[in-house]
Amino acid sequence: MRAVFFGWLAMLLAMAMAGPAAAAEPWPTLSFELVEGSQDPVADAAAALARAAGQGPEPLSPQLKLEIETYLSTVASEYQRMGFPPPQLEPIVARSDGSRAYRVYWYAFGGPGRGTLDPARVALMAYGCRGEDASRAMNLNARTEGANGLHNRLAIATGRVPGRLDQLTDKGYADLAHELFHAVQRGTAFYDANCEPPAWFTEGMAEAVGHDMAWKLKRIRSGHDPFNRWGLRPYFQPFDAAPGTPDKEKTARGYGTSSFWRYLAELERAMQSSDSPPPKPGPQRVNRADAFDYGYLVRLLSQAPRLADGGRTMDWIDGWLRTDQRLDTRFDRVFADFVGVIADFGSHRIDGVLPVPKRRDNAQLLLFDGCKEVTQNPAQGAEELVVLALPAVSARCLRLHRQDTQDGVLAVDIRTEVTAAQARSLWLGRAGETSAVAATLHDHPRHTIANWVLLLEPGQSVDVVVANVANTPSGSEDFKPTFRISVPGWQWTGTGPVPAPQPRLRPGADRTRSGRGELPPPGGPESEPVTQGPATAQLHREQDVDHAPGCRWPYADARLHCGPAMTLVLKRLPRWLAHLDSGFSDAPARHAGSLESFAASRSADALRALDDLEVRIRLPRLEHGFKGVLENVLVTVAADGNESVTRGPRDAESGTLAYFPASGRLVVDQYDSLVFRGRFEGDVVALPLPNAHREDRPLLPVLGRVEGRFLVGQPWAGDDRYTPVAPEADQGALRIRERMPGPLRGALPATMGTGPVAAPGDAGPGQGEACDCSCAGHQRLMREIEDIDRTRPDLGADPAMLATTMCLLTCQAAWSACAAE
Repeated sequence: MRAVFFGWLAMLLAMAMAGPAAAAEPWPTLSFELVEGSQDPVADAAAALARAAGQGPEPLSPQLKLEIETYLSTVASEYQRMGFPPPQLEPIVARSDGSRAYRVYWYAFGGPGRGTLDPARVALMAYGCRGEDASRAMNLNARTEGANGLHNRLAIATGRVPGRLDQLTDKGYADLAHELFHAVQRGTAFYDANCEPPAWFTEGMAEAVGHDMAWKLKRIRSGHDPFNRWGLRPYFQPFDAAPGTPDKEKTARGYGTSSFWRYLAELERAMQSSDSPPPKPGPQRVNRADAFDYGYLVRLLSQAPRLADGGRTMDWIDGWLRTDQRLDTRFDRVFADFVGVIADFGSHRIDGVLPVPKRRDNAQLLLFDGCKEVTQNPAQGAEELVVLALPAVSARCLRLHRQDTQDGVLAVDIRTEVTAAQARSLWLGRAGETSAVAATLHDHPRHTIANWVLLLEPGQSVDVVVANVANTPSGSEDFKPTFRISVPGWQWTGTGPVPAPQPRLRPGADRTRSGRGELPPPGGPESEPVTQGPATAQLHREQDVDHAPGCRWPYADARLHCGPAMTLVLKRLPRWLAHLDSGFSDAPARHAGSLESFAASRSADALRALDDLEVRIRLPRLEHGFKGVLENVLVTVAADGNESVTRGPRDAESGTLAYFPASGRLVVDQYDSLVFRGRFEGDVVALPLPNAHREDRPLLPVLGRVEGRFLVGQPWAGDDRYTPVAPEADQGALRIRERMPGPLRGALPATMGTGPVAAPGDAGPGQGEACDCSCAGHQRLMREIEDIDRTRPDLGADPAMLATTMCLLTCQAAWSACAAE
């Protein structure tokens, strides 16, 4: 353990002790010059004639021209500060004052002489992929008309400057930063090695950066189209468009994938700053200028792999995420968390006049083709089947409603039977949370079960997102699983069980021997009808049972003795307790993929319901597909330390010893790999004491009748034909405090990422209060860790050491500004 810790600590030290980030390559200039015209003299002359005839677009006002040039210079300064290399943008011209500037062209696309450019395009960064096109220029569309109206405009005329365009639109600010980022992309090592990456890579990245530059620099949210601003593309379609997809559709999806790149920027920020929340929406607006950190793109685009289509780009990003020291995660984990988070953007990030539920539904309709409604009412004992089409690297949504009048938490099973590869690509996450959970797997020689458990409070409605993404993204498959969703458990449906007293005594016997009198007649207060459930229902197949050949059992319950059997165990234990590693239960469901971090208890009322009640039903071992009636099963009801059973009630043995055969009845409605469901019934009796006289027990008195129904949602758990596989641990997730399991999060020292963070050079609070992110705090922490490394104390018993180590992550961004030591 110590070796593992010091390996991790060494990596963190390498990050924290590194000096300032390497200075970015200086740009030739940060200035811009906007000209009205294209690089084509013939087209410009035709445009001038059209304008003279009153057919051309309005010219720019001097104030707007200056605003565009100034804004582009500010954006360029940001890109240079972030560490990006100079853009591939030409020409660079000399001004009259001797300064240099990038030239940008303003003219009407689709106008006279420009018929090759789509007039619906707002802007264009022209670039020859391998240098075959000499033009590497930024072109801005001067048109203000068109079918798309305001969506097709960079600038508008407010009337304050007659006859002139005098104001940039919100979209204009985002598009200027977007096009400049394309030029930046083309200047990186990645684009030098890869001529034309997929649209979701190129356009999605530029769209995310462009919108957030407008927000950071101008506080502009691009409110003209919130769906475009937040990148709400159809994620129920493949992440990477399949071959043959029309270019227009690829481009549209590419722009929408800005949401994925923005999520990584929020994740980067959250992992490096204790002052930033995890990347999930909430009631508070994203109102900080530094909410998004695109510095990770500098590191990503500095790489130069040679890739091709067919998922190679996704696979490469997966490898890069695993090795990047600041993100240290995986593509499948990121994608599964991301689609869960974005599912709630309609509630918290999208503006509009519509009510929040309607905005949420509209967003989910575009993202996931809507949320399929699933209603759970355990009193009905039914399950719902939902079929979801899941292309490779895609996601769909389910909305689970709880409709019943019971108190307490219900545990809902969600499961599907698929191939092993498909099962390993399935994730489930709550909408709005970074909580995606890989399925618990149960491998069978011919198939695999994927399973999750979701908790529902009374009356609660929860949206969950199902993601299909494999550990190697290009290995993801298109498939169409059928999900079974139910609340497993059991209920009494007839007269309730009664505690079994000692058996009847023969007339004249000493009543003090047992300390108990005779049974009250059936139908008394103890026999009131009981509705109990749903609680835990588990199925166990006997293992390695050796039955002698030619077994002869002369009684009606011979199948229980002459062949393999299985036992159905029904307990009153609330199912949410089955997830805890405690002495309450050995329920296999506790290892199921769960979307909750559980506390030690739920409520006093729930704990008071833990009556000592258990029903065991022993029956012949069945195979999948069985449906029918089983007679002579043994139902045992245990309560208050006593047992009553479905036996007899008549003695079937004519000899000295009595035998009362099992007499319960079981109706199996369904038994397959995903569910075991049916009903049980029988008259219960109390077995006599072993030393009672034979003549006293030819017929046992019936204590009452038990009737009930059950639904076992995880019949594979007690089946030796299945091999359970727990979800893969994700250590990278532990770097966000919010994603830690509840008990671990609560046990961490309060110093870890909860207090204010001092800026470099500030005195800052002491380490006992919060991480000291000052440069002096950096030096002090390095000396402390060097002492620890030299003396090697028992780190496992020192919780403060965990907080110290986590400060290396918390303060990494701040310390990068300190002088190298």
